[in-house]
Amino acid sequence: MKKYSTISEISKLLGLSTDTIRFYEKKGLVHPHVNPENNYRMYTLMNVLELLDVIYYRHLDFPLSDIYELSKTLKPSYTIANIDKYVNTISSSYGVKNVGFEDIGNTLAGDYNPKDRVSREASMNMQVDKMKALKESGSLVMTTTGNQYAVPYSDYVTDMDIDSKAVNIIDESVPFYQIALHGLVNYSGSAINLSEDETDMILKSAETGAGLYFTFMNQPTSVLQDTDYTQYYACNFTDWKDTTIELYKKFNNNLGDTYSQFITGHEKLANGVYKTTYENGKSVIVNYNYADYDYNGTKVPQRDFITTGGGK
Repeated sequence: MKKYSTISEISKLLGLSTDTIRFYEKKGLVHPHVNPENNYRMYTLMNVLELLDVIYYRHLDFPLSDIYELSKTLKPSYTIANIDKYVNTISSSYGVKNVGFEDIGNTLAGDYNPKDRVSREASMNMQVDKMKALKESGSLVMTTTGNQYAVPYSDYVTDMDIDSKAVNIIDESVPFYQIALHGLVNYSGSAINLSEDETDMILKSAETGAGLYFTFMNQPTSVLQDTDYTQYYACNFTDWKDTTIELYKKFNNNLGDTYSQFITGHEKLANGVYKTTYENGKSVIVNYNYADYDYNGTKVPQRDFITTGGGK
C-alpha cells in the first residue's frame, strides 16, 4: 500500500462508502492526515487499521459510542495517565497500595492518531516503566496471562494458560513456561468456578504448580439474567464457600511447601498420569483418569492427586 491514499481508494479497499468513512472521522474513530494546502483527507495504513477495528466491532454489534470509548480506553496515553489516579483512589478509599491490572501487562494497543502516535513497542515500554515504578514504591502488582515483558514486575499472575486448550490438535502438553517461572513468581490458571471442567482445572493447577483462583460475587446470580455478564453464572460466593475452603486446605497441606521451589522434573507416568518434582524432593502425582492408578504401591485416586517425598 502506498504511503497515502484517497478516501475513494480506501472506500474501494474496505467496501465502505465515503460517507460512512467521513461519518467515522466525525465520531473520532479514524484520524486521517489533512493536507493543509487543499484540506483533502489522505489515509495511511494506520487509518486502514483504525477502520478495520471499527468494522470488526460493528460486526459484533457494538454501538459506535462503545467503540469510541473502547478506542479511548485502549489509548496508551489514556491508560498510563489513569494508573496513578486508580492507585490513589484504591489507596485513599480502601487503604490498599497493592494493585491488580487486567489490561496492563496483558494488552498492547498502539495509537494511530497522527497527533499522538504510539507504536505497540512504545506502549509496552510505557507499561513496563509504570509497573517498575509501582514495584519500586513498594506496591505488590498482579497482572493477567503472564506476558514476558510484565512478569519481572509481577508478584502474581492470574489467567495464565496452563491447560493448552487454545490448541485444537495436540499430542502432549508440557508446561515449559510454568517450569521456567515456578519459584520466581506465583501464578494461577483461569478461575476454577468458570472453567469448562472444574476438576480438570484443579488437577492442572496441581500438575503445573499453579495456585487456586476463583471469581466471586456477593449477590445471587439471578441478578445477571438478561445482562452482558451472564458468563459469571457460577460466581455466587455462598454456593462455593465450603468447596473453596476445602480446596485451599488441601492445596496448602499438600503443596504449601512447593510454591517457593523450582520445578526440577516433569514426566508422564502413563496415559493421563503425570509427575512433577520440586527441588525440595517433593513430587506431585496427578491422575486425570476415571480409574485409580498404582504408583509404586500407593494408590492415586481417580481424578485426584497425591504428594510424595520431601517437605511436609
